[in-house]
Amino acid sequence: MNLVAVDTVADDEWALLDAADAIIFGCPTYMCNVSAGFQAFAERTGRRCIEGTWRDKVGAGFTNSGAKAGDKLQTLSALSVFAAQHHMHWVNLRLPPGWNTSGASEFELNRLGFWLGHRVATST
Repeated sequence: MNLVAVDTVADDEWALLDAADAIIFGCPTYMCNVSAGFQAFAERTGRRCIEGTWRDKVGAGFTNSGAKAGDKLQTLSALSVFAAQHHMHWVNLRLPPGWNTSGASEFELNRLGFWLGHRVATST
């Protein structure tokens, strides 16, 4: 597994992404969408999109914001559409809804009922 910072992708890291079987996209949610750094990265993939470089790769995503919901669904949607534009196969969480019974806890996985990707709420 390799970690690539999208704001400073070097040539050898582009090669890693191109050769990977799967890419997990992650970025913070800012103002109801992906961060500016991720958007700039996405825009630099235009040639790869046209050429089908990432076609049939497995894709998944996660995001983070300071609030439990924090409009993270919009960011996850943007990440999954980005993967779809590259003809990737998006993988969901495969988790049942959490925190939905009287004995449940707010600390259960998928407590907010998202299925598109992982989202983390941090305290500030």
